[in-house]
Amino acid sequence: MMFPVSLFRRLALLLLAAACGRTAPAQTLDSLGLTLDHGVRVHSYVMKSGARQVLASDIPLFTFLLNDSLRSSSGSVARREGDTVCFSFGRRLSGSVRPETHFTPGWKASLTLRNTSADTLTVANVVPLGEGADRTYITAAGPTTYQNRLSRSVLFRPGSGPIGVVLPDNAWEMGFCDLHASTQGNLVAIARRIGSLKADERRFRTILPPGAAVSYTIYADDHPGDWHEGVRLMFHDRWLYDLGSFNDSLFRRSDLGWIRHSYLMTLLFAWDEQYYDRFKGEYGFDKFIGEKTHL
Repeated sequence: MMFPVSLFRRLALLLLAAACGRTAPAQTLDSLGLTLDHGVRVHSYVMKSGARQVLASDIPLFTFLLNDSLRSSSGSVARREGDTVCFSFGRRLSGSVRPETHFTPGWKASLTLRNTSADTLTVANVVPLGEGADRTYITAAGPTTYQNRLSRSVLFRPGSGPIGVVLPDNAWEMGFCDLHASTQGNLVAIARRIGSLKADERRFRTILPPGAAVSYTIYADDHPGDWHEGVRLMFHDRWLYDLGSFNDSLFRRSDLGWIRHSYLMTLLFAWDEQYYDRFKGEYGFDKFIGEKTHL
């Protein structure tokens, strides 16, 4: 999906910081029930407690862009091979999904997409649980021009316009989705690109020559509350599954306590005319600092 830049209210914030606060009470998902009668779709899910929830309607396990065309796992031809689900999109692209048993917290699966054609393909915007007007999701959108090369991540919410967001430096290509699953709560999931074979990995897409492949890890869980709790769970509580633990001792030091209530950071480069005006031959650093203290 393409949108003009004017639609985006660019928010210079890191979602990880925005999600800080209280801990999101997850209910620890045990498994996703996949059905293969119409591609790869999620039919139900089971909690660690053994409780099973059936979705009101099946949803795709993931959606993605193939050469800028939106594709859904529901549109593939799928079959089971042991503990692995194999699927294909005609003769162009094949793939597999393999859940990791006994993983905790939540649910984890490896996803691989492989170019089986004689043409070069581009894969992008892998969104677990799929894009949709009825759910909240994050993926890349907007212009692909040079000026927009660094930040194209957008948060989509039902009934609201898209909002540009800045993701952590190692998660530019990450897909996020949170949707209402049952009276018990929501499902939330993220997809992280973890590697490739003979492929060209770019910031927001992966170029697959014939025979090349790209791999992702999908993490999912359920939670009470709305999508804000899903963001909090994945970013604040799970650290996008990048860390097993987090040392926040610097944040809690009393002599560094000012950082807890200082929400503005300004950046000034040496070539900025607010630092030095080459036409007037004057430095403006003191004036710049003075203006910012009154914000």
